[in-house]
Amino acid sequence: MFIFNIDHDLCIANGDSHFVPPDSALKFAEDCRDVALWMKGLEDDRDKIIPWGWNRVLKCNLIKQGFPENMLPDDAQLALIRSLSHRTVSIEALKFVISHLPDYLWPSPQMAVSRVEEVSDAVSLFDRAVLKSPWSGSGKGLRWVDRQLSQSDAGWCRNVIAKQGCVIVEPRYEVVQDCAMLFRCGDSIDFIGYSLFETENGVYRGNLLVSDRYIEEQLCRYVPKKQLLDVKNELIRFIESHFQGKYSGYIGVDQFIFRENGEYFFHPAVEINVRMTMGLIARHLFDYYPQFSENEGTMQMKVEYRPKQGELQKEFGNAVTLCPLTHSSEYGIIIEEISR
Repeated sequence: MFIFNIDHDLCIANGDSHFVPPDSALKFAEDCRDVALWMKGLEDDRDKIIPWGWNRVLKCNLIKQGFPENMLPDDAQLALIRSLSHRTVSIEALKFVISHLPDYLWPSPQMAVSRVEEVSDAVSLFDRAVLKSPWSGSGKGLRWVDRQLSQSDAGWCRNVIAKQGCVIVEPRYEVVQDCAMLFRCGDSIDFIGYSLFETENGVYRGNLLVSDRYIEEQLCRYVPKKQLLDVKNELIRFIESHFQGKYSGYIGVDQFIFRENGEYFFHPAVEINVRMTMGLIARHLFDYYPQFSENEGTMQMKVEYRPKQGELQKEFGNAVTLCPLTHSSEYGIIIEEISR
């Protein structure tokens, strides 16, 4: 049974089993819950509960619905998942890749700092920086800073440090292509495929429905194929050493190609998502459903939001969607033709 609990990251960030996600996240989950029907074929065990991500809120809700606790992860497992979802883990992954592949040029590692003065020093070092809370939802907990912290920035940092222990500071790059590598962690670490997607100010917008070969060809316009394959192998080794035996499920490692001084570079571990991702859905749609693999490179999967009742249904009522659009729908997952 698949569960589209898209509020997972917010629940992980809060950490309380009685946390109530904001209305927007609950509405997204309600409007798009039928996307779970498209995950047929991803897993063989139909009796298994397979959520977007495991957290204490989901477990509490499932117990209330009558699910036996022996079907659910125990509290120690949930604590491990939360720990592995901390953004310092992606910093460890980046350092791991850099240390094992020293012959390539890499980005500067992010910094995890626990004092506002240290945040200020890091921003001065990077000049243009992104501040991140260690746990946050998609597009949330991010702050863009140029040259120095404002009073508002410093107040935000104090609040995050007080609640979550540190702030992540990283350079702001000129991103030319967002991408990801997808893995399944269990008895072995399996590479599921690539994801090629778009974001806007850190918020997910959509995925191209294309093959892994197509994505490799696109990325190899900027970096050598050997570098991609080497990174994939090192990430498998990192996941084996840090996740195996602690977590069973899907992992998405967000990455991007960036440009600096006219040259292109590969960032191999921007974020590590210890859950399903929209990229996993896109990968599965293309690989499992023939209607989405015809005319490769002409279709994309997008998340659309229209707050006014009836607006989404009116605009996309005749489009291919992964969940029915009703008059009350505010969120939709749309399959759209594009010209390339």
